[in-house]
Amino acid sequence: MKKLFAASTIAALLIIGCKKDDAAPTATGSTGTLTMTLQYTPSQLPKAYADTIKLDTVRLVLKEIKFKTKSDTVNGNNFKTNPFVMTVDLSGNVQNIGVNDLPYGAYNRIEFSVHKVDSVTYNALAASDKPSFAPFVLNSASVIVKGRINDTSFTFYAKVHMPQKIDVDPAIVIDENNKSVSVGLTISSFDWFKDKSGKLIDPRTKDQSLVSVIENNIKNSIKKKR
Repeated sequence: MKKLFAASTIAALLIIGCKKDDAAPTATGSTGTLTMTLQYTPSQLPKAYADTIKLDTVRLVLKEIKFKTKSDTVNGNNFKTNPFVMTVDLSGNVQNIGVNDLPYGAYNRIEFSVHKVDSVTYNALAASDKPSFAPFVLNSASVIVKGRINDTSFTFYAKVHMPQKIDVDPAIVIDENNKSVSVGLTISSFDWFKDKSGKLIDPRTKDQSLVSVIENNIKNSIKKKR
């Protein structure tokens, strides 16, 4: 059974593959292995919300995942650079975003982009990857949410780049005593379709100011798992 958007906490998103990113740099010093995971966990909300909006599928495009230390404020260390489509598992299973090697260090920031797909990005993809990206490039979207409002189907397209900078405290430490570590992200759909007063926003709205509220809510809902 699909979980409803407003009645749930998505405690982690995505994962399209567990292989190491081909574009990741080769460390020149000692390295450890970092695993990035995501998980959806629902939480019960009032029945009035549960009967209003239900989510069927949530897909996002992620790009350029980096981990930074305090001393590295510019480039960071690449974890996954190439864009990939993440489908949020609404059944609550833990997902793997990826696994990669990173140099020893204390990483206190995660940066990545929820990426709006344009023709340049699309044309640079391998032929085998293009079908999954097609709906994004056709709608200039970074996020596609499909669901039902009062049993009427809707599709919401977020059409903006969503750069993410997530501070990590305490830092993620990779060293000779911690050669294999993991980190998880969370995302909550609880507030996606609500304005500041708590009033529900119809995801079918054509009012650009309300669309922007939804897009901003999605952007702000992505956090590090505690």
